[in-house]
Amino acid sequence: FPSTDTLEIWNIYNGTRYRRIGYAATVSNYNEQIKCVLPVSNSLYAGGSFSRFDGKTILSSVRYDGTNWNQFGGTALAYGDPWKNSSVSTMVYDTASGQLYVGGSFLYAGDSIITNIARWDGSQWHAMGSGFNSRVSKLIMFQDTLYACVSFTKAGQDSVKRMAKWNGNSWMPVASGASG
Repeated sequence: FPSTDTLEIWNIYNGTRYRRIGYAATVSNYNEQIKCVLPVSNSLYAGGSFSRFDGKTILSSVRYDGTNWNQFGGTALAYGDPWKNSSVSTMVYDTASGQLYVGGSFLYAGDSIITNIARWDGSQWHAMGSGFNSRVSKLIMFQDTLYACVSFTKAGQDSVKRMAKWNGNSWMPVASGASG
């Protein structure tokens, strides 16, 4: 999913555009973008690098209920100064557990310090181990295991070299990882 600044509803069978359902704002010196979109049950979740969404003050993560876009998860995801540098790059939903996993570049989820990866249980954010020392660009659910990939090299004090898998309590390296 390439980054964009608008979301629209289209009929994929005849190419008819119904309506725009959301957009991120562009403010001076900071280009705000939608980086990921994920349908879950009767909602649509979106993440990116934005502080305003569809005309509202909404930071990095948003949920569409079919009518309105709203912030979910309290303060959502922020990085020190919540109005810059915070970004959600990837989301994945575990249908078995009903958990939404979010990765990106952030220091807080809700009111807790949670670095670059968090779990949303439908009512609050949770840390996942010690998080990562750098951005998470991709989350993948494969054979009931959550994998995280890209910039990071450590989970807490453990070396994970850009790839890690979640064992339910902590992040584990995936073989010897990747060099770049």
